[in-house]
Amino acid sequence: MSKKIKNKDISGLIPPWIFIGAIVIFLPIFSFITMNNIKEHKANFNYLMLGKGTAIIKTFEAGTMAGIGGMNWGIKERQMLMSEIVKQSDIAYLAVTDINGRVIAHSDPAFIGKQHIDKKKSFSNKINIRELKWRKVTTPKNKKIFEVFRVLAPSCFYRNRRHIEQDIPCTPPPLDLKGKKKSLRKQIIFAGFDISVFEKSRAAIIRYAIGRGVIFFLISIAGVLSLFIILGYRNTNAMLRKEIAEARRLASIGKLASGVAHEIRNPLSSIKGFATYFKEKKFNSEKECNIAEIMANEVERVDRVVGELLEFSVPVKLYKTATDIQSIVLTFLKLVENKATEKFITIKTEFEKNLKTVNADSDKIAQVLLNLYLNAIDACKKDDLIKIVCRNHKKRDGIEIIVSDTGEGMDKKDIPHIFDPYFTTKAWGKGIGLANVHNIIETHNGKIEVKSKKGEGTVFTIYLPANF
Repeated sequence: MSKKIKNKDISGLIPPWIFIGAIVIFLPIFSFITMNNIKEHKANFNYLMLGKGTAIIKTFEAGTMAGIGGMNWGIKERQMLMSEIVKQSDIAYLAVTDINGRVIAHSDPAFIGKQHIDKKKSFSNKINIRELKWRKVTTPKNKKIFEVFRVLAPSCFYRNRRHIEQDIPCTPPPLDLKGKKKSLRKQIIFAGFDISVFEKSRAAIIRYAIGRGVIFFLISIAGVLSLFIILGYRNTNAMLRKEIAEARRLASIGKLASGVAHEIRNPLSSIKGFATYFKEKKFNSEKECNIAEIMANEVERVDRVVGELLEFSVPVKLYKTATDIQSIVLTFLKLVENKATEKFITIKTEFEKNLKTVNADSDKIAQVLLNLYLNAIDACKKDDLIKIVCRNHKKRDGIEIIVSDTGEGMDKKDIPHIFDPYFTTKAWGKGIGLANVHNIIETHNGKIEVKSKKGEGTVFTIYLPANF
């Protein structure tokens, strides 16, 4: 199984933009629906209260006109009618004011003569008998009142100041010289409803609407995310099956390579012995001597390739001991110094003081470092630099080994594959060395990362835990 699948968790199934996109799409929709429901409830409530206010006002007007026309009603009778109407539930008061807001009649006689509307805020000149208006007010006792008002029907107040003060029965309005009725000063009727209970109920309904909107929003988000999780799981499952099939194929190739390698090594040992024998003999010509040397070197190279194949085809076994990384770094640098000198490559080292000792297999770590050294030398040209830094890890209990070079670097598309077996960008490469490096570091519970840029160089960073 490849490391890409092995390290994948459920969070990788949902890209962050999917989650953000779902919120961006659904949040405005459900916010609009919720606000629209609240607005609709408010409109319905206002419509209901206006209907009740209209019915109360018309009841008062009808009773007043009937009383004035047929029974010569005065202020007292009109006051009694108001008191009877107010006995209905949730009606707080009924009041009639003049155009300046002074109370002429009220269901509570104590308010007669007082100001119901501030003169500076008077709006009675802006309304007429056909226009019904409303407002919300709060009483000194913190009661919430829904007040419906409009101009009182003219038939209800055909009385001048003398009629009102002396309680004289109503008479028809006088006519002017042209036979038209003289204009009368408007009177405003107010019907107030106690909506404290309604306000609490309305607040509960608003909370319910918001809660329902939030629940639907979360359900929608969960539905979208669940859909992508299922799709992601199916894709991951398909990839996993593909990786398992690939792993089985590689395992078969590994077994085949192991068998072939064993078969090759037997005759290879004989060839190597003969090559060494001919290399040590004295030849008549320098050309024959060079041929013998090339034969011995090539046999050694084939033997090394066979060894790498055998090592890659079996699980890594570690023999951990307390290991001084600085000593290994310096020891195996000596093996490649000549090769670096031949190419005029500079090698620098940097070691942190009090470098921690790690619990590791020194032979395997040496193999990792040697592989990275040789790769760096191959990537460098004349006057390039290879630098090895060893330091304690800043956040974890362990050390970091950094091998960097200023060589040719790698293409961005190749970096994700450099640890894959049999992947190589070299014409003579086998694609096994870095795969072995990765396996060894992972078996140590460590981590290896690579950064590279074409034409600027490559940096390998290894983390090894202390594990004591």
